[in-house]
Amino acid sequence: MLERIFHVERCWLAVYETFLARADRIPLLVELVRKNMPHTYESLLKELIVARDATSGFTLPSHDKYIAEKALSEVLVRVLEELQTREEIKNDATYISFVKYLNTWELRLDRALLDYERSLHTHQLFCLGMSPKGYEEFSWRE
Repeated sequence: MLERIFHVERCWLAVYETFLARADRIPLLVELVRKNMPHTYESLLKELIVARDATSGFTLPSHDKYIAEKALSEVLVRVLEELQTREEIKNDATYISFVKYLNTWELRLDRALLDYERSLHTHQLFCLGMSPKGYEEFSWRE
């Protein structure tokens, strides 16, 4: 049983590290925007910073963590959509690198969340004395 618990914890750690990696890249995006367009998107950048800060402080999986990460994703999408309309930004190497990283991050996060959900569900079924084979899809997200 402890082995299953440790597996669930390892899977959550992969999700958590992916969330942290994304949050750590956001200051680069903020700096890029401030350097190229001072004051133009200040309110949107403040919203991005607040959303990023709201994701910190959660070390365990929870509904609040999911809500905070989802809000950060939504603000990031809005920021990137706004930046895509600006020629001086969308052709910038730092911006292109950030977008590529974000796409890679999304794939890593999806995989990590799927692994976490499966390990958690398998552990729950084990605790209930049921076989984990053929279980229906389970998601902590909603």
